[in-house]
Amino acid sequence: MPMAKEAGLCRLAIVVALAGSAASCLGSDDGKDKTSGALLTNVSYKFGGVTLQTHGGTDPWGTLFGSAAYFSYVRTDSKIGIIVETDLGNGTGQNATTYNFSDTTNGGASLVSYNGLLWMFYFGMNHQLYMRRSSTGAAGSWDGPYQLSGSGQFTPAPVVWNDTLYLYSAEVCTPGCNGSEILQGHMSGAQYIADGSINEFTNNTVTAASWNGLLYVSWAGTDSDNPIYIKHYDSYFGWSSPYNIPNNWGRPAFFQVGDGDLAIAYRGSNGHIYRVYTNDGMNFTSPIGDNASTTNQTPIPFMQWFASDLWVV
Repeated sequence: MPMAKEAGLCRLAIVVALAGSAASCLGSDDGKDKTSGALLTNVSYKFGGVTLQTHGGTDPWGTLFGSAAYFSYVRTDSKIGIIVETDLGNGTGQNATTYNFSDTTNGGASLVSYNGLLWMFYFGMNHQLYMRRSSTGAAGSWDGPYQLSGSGQFTPAPVVWNDTLYLYSAEVCTPGCNGSEILQGHMSGAQYIADGSINEFTNNTVTAASWNGLLYVSWAGTDSDNPIYIKHYDSYFGWSSPYNIPNNWGRPAFFQVGDGDLAIAYRGSNGHIYRVYTNDGMNFTSPIGDNASTTNQTPIPFMQWFASDLWVV
């Protein structure tokens, strides 16, 4: 889930109709949240002249597979929709098709490329974990849906680490609970194996990334201002202690920068999109944001194969 440090490297952002949402890249020079004018071209998807709309409180997702970008979103009728975008150049034109599943969710559907397939995961209306896979990403090419053994809420976060596909998610929070426990599982073929809790809690979607040989997880804490935490895992030392990233509050999403840094984009408490990045996993830059960007969801950024193009959904 990559991004660029320099504002000039951010060229194109696509937003999946988040009720007028937009995304952008810019700069900051101190430890306070900074905003500036939009530097990216912000484009809402329209089909037949109608802007795509999402169900309130749901997450979009995006990934690259083959020669196209795939965006998932939850329609106003709670069905999962897919946008397939093949215009990944430096322009702002759209060359997209769209289709939807009959599958429904109140969270979001995550997408990941793994072992030559495009995988989709979501929690159904019954909070059970479901999966679909496709070898082409085309409408009608998906298998499933398969109900897996896991359960949870929000959007499951997939990540490939050490050639294994892991999933991180928030358990269902029963009335009176103080946040949802963050759970880990992994796929063994088409079977979901529950690994247990990572002993952290959140009220939002989790994000995960494989970076510098380690597995990273980040989440918003349960305090009302959504402090952002991060921890990592390696096969020798196990999990690190959680680290609170100072001066950053919101719903985080990981992505790797083209020069090897790890970045986090997040929805701030004011609805704007911010980002920070690190080259050691502990020390992060000051938050930088954009007063033209507003969203009700967690922004999901990623970089396509031209390093000048950043996409955000």
